[in-house]
Amino acid sequence: MKTRARSKTSKTIRRRKPSLHKTILARQAGEVEARARAVQGQAAELRRNLKRVEETVHQVELRELMEEILPNDSQFLDFAVEHDFPRIGLKKMLLNARRLSLGDDKQPMILLAIEEVAETAKI
Repeated sequence: MKTRARSKTSKTIRRRKPSLHKTILARQAGEVEARARAVQGQAAELRRNLKRVEETVHQVELRELMEEILPNDSQFLDFAVEHDFPRIGLKKMLLNARRLSLGDDKQPMILLAIEEVAETAKI
């Protein structure tokens, strides 16, 4: 009779409940993923802020160069600029500027040339 009891117990299928360990690991994995998404969002915001700072510095440099042209009869060549236009997208350009005089009685002007750079070329 003992052998019969053993054979019946060996045939029964035991259903396991999810272990507490697996549940804790799943929660921790979810928390890690949430933190990773938060860090990625912060990194994207930092990149946007850095881009704004770089654009501001670039604008200041360009303004200083432009302000030197008329009083000092100077010029600049190949000043690299990147700008994201609302309708046409990101464009890379080279700026050249110099003083332009049309006559003694005319006020001097600045001639500014803007050249779009192909995407394969590096600024």
